[in-house]
Amino acid sequence: MKHEFLDPTVRDQEGLAALSGQANFVEHRASGNHAASGNHVASDNRAALDNHAASGNNEASGNHAASGNHVASDNQVAWDNYEASDNHETSDNRAASDKHAASASNNHAASTPPNSSPLAFSRREFLQKTALLGLAAAVPGSLLGIGSVMAEESLTLPAVGVLDDLLKPDGTIVDVPGVKVGQMQDLKAMTGCTVVVLEEGSPCGVDVRGSAPGTRETDLLNPINMVEKVNAIVLTGGSAYGLDSASGVMRYLEEQGMGHNVGVGVVPIVPAAVIFDLSFGSPKVRPDQKMGYEAAKKASKAPVQQGNAGAGTGATVGKLAGGKRAMKGGLGSASIQLPNGLVIGAIVAVNAVGEVHDPVTGKVLAGARDDGGNIKSALSWMIEQSTPPVPSGTNTTIAVVASNANLNKTQANKVAQMAHNGLAKAIFPVHTMSDGDTIFAVATGGVEASVNLVGSLSAEVLAVAVANAIKAAEGAEGLPAYRDLT
Repeated sequence: MKHEFLDPTVRDQEGLAALSGQANFVEHRASGNHAASGNHVASDNRAALDNHAASGNNEASGNHAASGNHVASDNQVAWDNYEASDNHETSDNRAASDKHAASASNNHAASTPPNSSPLAFSRREFLQKTALLGLAAAVPGSLLGIGSVMAEESLTLPAVGVLDDLLKPDGTIVDVPGVKVGQMQDLKAMTGCTVVVLEEGSPCGVDVRGSAPGTRETDLLNPINMVEKVNAIVLTGGSAYGLDSASGVMRYLEEQGMGHNVGVGVVPIVPAAVIFDLSFGSPKVRPDQKMGYEAAKKASKAPVQQGNAGAGTGATVGKLAGGKRAMKGGLGSASIQLPNGLVIGAIVAVNAVGEVHDPVTGKVLAGARDDGGNIKSALSWMIEQSTPPVPSGTNTTIAVVASNANLNKTQANKVAQMAHNGLAKAIFPVHTMSDGDTIFAVATGGVEASVNLVGSLSAEVLAVAVANAIKAAEGAEGLPAYRDLT
């Protein structure tokens, strides 16, 4: 049987709690021509949060059901303490006739769960928390007006225990077979570069989300273009000047016979991306060909040095209130290994204009500081200031995610796209007009794995690497680091 809903206006007048920010979680029983939900909306093919939803294609026996606190749809599927049988009996054994008359007046019976209580955080806090979990895009627009529909304990990263088990203690991107890393830095001038060398060459993709990128050879990574494999990737400081370091990497790789064979020799394929660190340390010293050559020469399987190292040497974060209120960023890495042998690693230089959060707890690790030296919400700074004090193009988070999955260039591009979710988990705001956020994804091969799995885990590992960068950073040039405030 198919049941129709009342007009929404009539329905809202018949027992739905007002969307006032204080969710009452009122339970409604639906029968006959009524499907009610406490503080939620019933509509065709619409799903609700909190692990409960009913859709037009889900059926209870007899196609008659009610949902407690959540959404009923065209075929009115129900969970949450209510069941409908072919005889249309509700869970308290009240029978409904063929016309589905309900025993309660107005066809509704409402009760309040004994453990329910209004939640205290604001709409802004709700949106911030969901954004941290990468869920904002999944929240139906009709629910954004509700002050809060999620208990605090539900606002944590799903399957955290599983990730904890898979994350390698002190793991870095070199745990991925076929990946080596070399770094050089000038701690006086506060700049440096990081070179990811791919021993056999690897399919590579890239996704640029920031509006102020500085890159090299990214067009070559478009799936419609010819070259399938890259030989190394450079992450570097020095703004656009730092791209010169990639030429030094090319020279070293040519000496090793590594590169795309063009008949008369090899041409090493070395994409690169930069961060802006000219305002930190000396603006006259930038990574150059010599530094790039030496970094490539030092590439090894040794655990990656993090914090004030390589491309993260001059990185800073939390610059929404200006450079003097910022904190030290840095270089971070992490890796994860599955029982089937799949290894995924990430390396990242964190130089974001926004603040950095722990991707699991949501705790702010670094950000713009107030007059008292305490970190102040990035959103507060943005609301209070009509004009950002930091020039566009002076911030960026750049990263490489790598796996030993069997992927082609097209699939690697998709992984790079999905990996940006890791930045969204750990940085707020991200992908701004002031940032040039860029992620490369490489696959060295050897293990069969789906793009969905590799992309999803790449995001998780990258988020951890971002946090690691902040935790490993050391204060410099008068700016404090996370460790200085804990």
